Amino acid sequence: MEKTVTEGPEHRAGDILRVTCPWTPAKVARVAGRHAFVVWPWAEIDPDSRYRRDGQVAMPTDPDSLEWWQGVFHTDPKPWELSAGDTCLVGVPETLLRVLDIQRHDPPADRGRLSVSAAPPQAWETEGM
Repeated sequence: MEKTVTEGPEHRAGDILRVTCPWTPAKVARVAGRHAFVVWPWAEIDPDSRYRRDGQVAMPTDPDSLEWWQGVFHTDPKPWELSAGDTCLVGVPETLLRVLDIQRHDPPADRGRLSVSAAPPQAWETEGM
């Protein structure tokens, strides 16, 4: 059963989901240290936040790093092949995930962005297993 998550998915810890997010064009702002900084195509900065986000997300450039293997978002080409000014695609290839925990915040947590998810809910497709 495929469904598009719109808001408040009713998943529980232990659920296994098949997720994907369509590949979307993005610009590489800079490469520094062990990260390529991508201008996030879904960035929605919260002007009332105490945090000052710049709309960029750091993608690890070490293919052997735990950060790379645990992340669901990937780039094409791979982050270690990117340079500042490049255009790449950002997305989630079809992946199986297990829900470990669900957090709810009332009032909403201040994360510096208006959307809790990394991509708009309509971009995610999930299938309960």
